[in-house]
Amino acid sequence: MSLIKYLNCQGVDVDLSHIPNIYDEKIENLCYMIFNNHRYFWNTCDLIYKQKGIEQVENWNNVKYLDYKVTTSMFEDDNSLNCLKNFLTNSQNNKILHLVNTIHEKKSLFDFDEWNIICDIVDKYSNNFLTIEVVNKIYFIEKYILNLNYEIEKCKEMFNCYRLEFFLFNKEHNFYRVPLILRGIDLPKTEYKEYVEY
Repeated sequence: MSLIKYLNCQGVDVDLSHIPNIYDEKIENLCYMIFNNHRYFWNTCDLIYKQKGIEQVENWNNVKYLDYKVTTSMFEDDNSLNCLKNFLTNSQNNKILHLVNTIHEKKSLFDFDEWNIICDIVDKYSNNFLTIEVVNKIYFIEKYILNLNYEIEKCKEMFNCYRLEFFLFNKEHNFYRVPLILRGIDLPKTEYKEYVEY
């Protein structure tokens, strides 16, 4: 689920303009990952370790939400580029790209070389109403030195979108939300609130 929608469901006042409703998770929701034998597509990320992923998406034009797991060397497989490109250029006006690192590799999302590739792809293929949720999970990284200003600046490299929000998980179920862009305009710096995920 989108973290923006999750916060809304928890009673947090968030702007839901151009946030799509998911009516049929089987065709509108997609999770993508390449790691060892875990490959390609699931309709929910809960299934990644329970069942084999599918190799092709039947109709990209139905997909409104893409949970895209960033892993080392993922772009050595053409499916990684094609997945992003197909999602960004599909016929849905309102869509959410959820970018997240995984516990498999003990590094920040911004330490992946793949981050720059993803920024270039989004810059090239983004539409006017794309929402991007950048999720950096650092709670499993030993001796991680947090520099929030650096992370925010790295996140802002993903600028070609309607909305950009940064979520920093400093603990497994605790995160900070940093809204960065809304309606294509940079937002002023605010005090960041910590939330608990249930």
